[in-house]
Amino acid sequence: MKEIVKELSEYEISYIKGIAFISSESSEIEFYGIINGQMIQSNDMFEEDLVDSTIIDNFYDDLSETIRSSIKYNSDKLNIVIFDDNGEVSFNYEQPNCRTHFIRENWKKSIEEDPIFQKVEQLYKLNSKRKEYLLKNGIKDAFLYGPHYPAEYYKMNNYGIMFLNEGTYSKDGNYRKGINFLDRKTLNSWDDINPKTKMPNYTVDTVFTINYFIHDFIKTGNYPSAEDIKKFKNQTYSNSPEYIEKVDIDKREKMDKSIYCNLRNSIVSERIENENYLKEAYEKKENIEYMLDFIKIIRPNLIIIGSECCTDIIVKNIFPDLNGRLIFNREPFPYNDILFVSIPHPSKLNSHEKVAEIINKIGHAINKNLSNQQRGNV
Repeated sequence: MKEIVKELSEYEISYIKGIAFISSESSEIEFYGIINGQMIQSNDMFEEDLVDSTIIDNFYDDLSETIRSSIKYNSDKLNIVIFDDNGEVSFNYEQPNCRTHFIRENWKKSIEEDPIFQKVEQLYKLNSKRKEYLLKNGIKDAFLYGPHYPAEYYKMNNYGIMFLNEGTYSKDGNYRKGINFLDRKTLNSWDDINPKTKMPNYTVDTVFTINYFIHDFIKTGNYPSAEDIKKFKNQTYSNSPEYIEKVDIDKREKMDKSIYCNLRNSIVSERIENENYLKEAYEKKENIEYMLDFIKIIRPNLIIIGSECCTDIIVKNIFPDLNGRLIFNREPFPYNDILFVSIPHPSKLNSHEKVAEIINKIGHAINKNLSNQQRGNV
């Protein structure tokens, strides 16, 4: 059953919690999951064009068949099956003609009280207001941000990392139109090998690399050398079966524990447009309040600010208490249980030595502050 439920992850549905009422005569199934940055019921997924209806219908059929073929299935009873995407399954039994209303309502109440769903719903409401604000200001193409894999990011012992860069740009205009949540599939596609250049997007690949080694440091305490970075990058660019099976999966799973976002939601054609636009934008209280609320909801342990422009905005507009304390590309500074780090734009970290230096600087700061930090666990 776990394999059938896990197949839904191919369609960017995660953190699935479901219930099934199965008898020899009937079958009713529903589940809640996270997709496009929101918690949503399965039937609503295709009604809102998030998933094709045949995908949900096929899932219902496959799950019904699997339950009926289970050794726990009782053909003389109504089988009430609770399931999730971690493989947790429970069978309970009632008479075939029993009323299921209260059973269903109690199950829905447990869903509404789930702390991860509550976090996702809280951020979805904030991003919905953000979308309204963007449209009101004539911005039609943009990304909304948040944990692209909330089940990993909000885990009790996860060290939440937020990468904050300037913004997304596209010279050729080849991007998904509209205002969309930056999901796992899209983010990972930016790290795919480009057939023309034989390399991934350098900015995104550098973020993934820094993230990989920070999470590795938290687990092992190992400080990477420039040679470690070189070996890791070479595996990335080789596109060998060994990389695909081991390094790539591990790198992306570690990115599931973190957040990639930008100060600017909108998508522009040239990076040079960022600086003036951002400085003017973050003179407005709407943008400042949004970023403060965003950080309050996701509660990261570490924010890595990826440019001098972003650092200026953070210390002058968003967290003025950091002005004079957090200096561009200098030492990390802990503030309000968050470790703030300012680094050059990832695209400018053009040597293995520079990447290793940044990671090790962050590692030393984490080592110093980890025991003093309190994780905002859910």
